[in-house]
Amino acid sequence: MKHERIITAIAAVMIVVVLIGEVIVYTSSTDSFNVDAKYSDGNVHYSVSISGSQVFSVIVMEDGMQPMTELYVYYDDGYASCYETERGPLGSPTVDQKSYIDQLVTALAFASELRVTILSADDLRAAMTDDVSAGNITKGLVVISGALPDTIYEGNTADLVFDWLADGGRLYWLGNLLGAYYSTPTGIDVVSGDYQAWFFGVSDCLNMDTNGTGFVSNDFIGGASTDGLRYNLSLKNNRVKYAVDTTKLTNYRAVGYSDDNTYASIVLTEYVGGNGMICVLAGDYSRNQRSDLVQVLSSGLCYSTDVIGTADGSVKHGTLTGEIDVSGPGGIYPPNVTVYIYLGGYFPVYGRLFS
Repeated sequence: MKHERIITAIAAVMIVVVLIGEVIVYTSSTDSFNVDAKYSDGNVHYSVSISGSQVFSVIVMEDGMQPMTELYVYYDDGYASCYETERGPLGSPTVDQKSYIDQLVTALAFASELRVTILSADDLRAAMTDDVSAGNITKGLVVISGALPDTIYEGNTADLVFDWLADGGRLYWLGNLLGAYYSTPTGIDVVSGDYQAWFFGVSDCLNMDTNGTGFVSNDFIGGASTDGLRYNLSLKNNRVKYAVDTTKLTNYRAVGYSDDNTYASIVLTEYVGGNGMICVLAGDYSRNQRSDLVQVLSSGLCYSTDVIGTADGSVKHGTLTGEIDVSGPGGIYPPNVTVYIYLGGYFPVYGRLFS
């Protein structure tokens, strides 16, 4: 099955999710692109076609979590926020919370087939309550306000957000210390309990040095199967402010940059109270952080992701095909395989996840 779309500018296009066997075609005023991937008999067969010239990356992954079906984005201008306005390059406008979310949603419109819904505090409570009643949640929630609203979290272990995570929800957190505060229409309240243990299963696991920028320059190398994904996914954010201490976690994946393999710019960890996941993207709000979030969401990364094969190269005025053997010892084939292909290298122009 083939889909054709025409766009006038490919710079905004990053990642999109489709099923294995489908083909994507993008055509701009200068170049047209076509990528495809199929998985059979322990081999991934891929092809990349382009009328111009471009680099590409192929990442083959195996994961135990169900694919995410919908993404909530929390935003309520009637609630207090800890969001600190992002300063852009000299001469460019600052990016407030609403603008940040608008840009995120716009990028995801090109980058994913996920249904994205912006929810207020009250609507979020209603949606999460329905999800918990239905069970087996396959939805995610992005929060950039720096504090969860009191409709789902008031600093108690019996709060709705924990029931939602226990049933399979996936929380993507950016900015500030997760769980340290909750917001109301009139202000921000400080949580007095052991909020880090509630979310991560251990105390004192967040980077409390919040005064500095937390810039780091090394790849996270932890011996896990996701080592190298900073390069493979062209991740950019290199801050560990508000990050999670991976040495205190058990079932997790860390990608991106690190200081000494302790804090990482991106940590995806199992919610120890159930079947869900928490993803913390460290640092202050920035374009690089937002770009990394789009990559994480669109590539389907989870705390249980294993990278089982990669390839990269370049294509110029033609089609390149390749094959990656991912069969295990004795010819055992991994069951839950996804193939992520994107073009553009450090500045992705588009991509697809085949699953």
